[in-house]
Amino acid sequence: SLWSLFPFARNHNDKRAIDPDPYGLGPTGLQAAQVNLELRYSLLKHYYHVFVRKRGFGSIFKPIFFDFPLDNNLYFDEIADSQFMIGDALMAAPILEEGKTSRNVYFPMTFNNFYLGDTFKKGTQHIKNVKIIDQVPLFLREGYAVFQQDAS
Repeated sequence: SLWSLFPFARNHNDKRAIDPDPYGLGPTGLQAAQVNLELRYSLLKHYYHVFVRKRGFGSIFKPIFFDFPLDNNLYFDEIADSQFMIGDALMAAPILEEGKTSRNVYFPMTFNNFYLGDTFKKGTQHIKNVKIIDQVPLFLREGYAVFQQDAS
């Protein structure tokens, strides 16, 4: 589901691999693709906003330590390799291991669950019960707003 957040989302394949089209991934894969593509399209206005602010320089994705360079916890591989910012407002913390439904997420300041609004204070928190058919775990930085649109 992480792929759905990338600004240029496409999949590469070779002749020996299964078809990367969501229909080739079975009912669960198709459902996960539908949920996350809807998320992707709902965030397009935010992506455009971030691209315009960057004026074509660099990526809209960045390591979290770019925004919080004095927080030494952000330099540990477990965090640096699996969490990232989308612009200044959103932090993504996808579950990258097959079969896992939970993970630890480090918050360098107060963030809110993007979907439910739950507040997470600075420090490590455990998120659980994230199924493959759920949206990618996203968190909104306190004090920020995100442009969204109806994607249905």
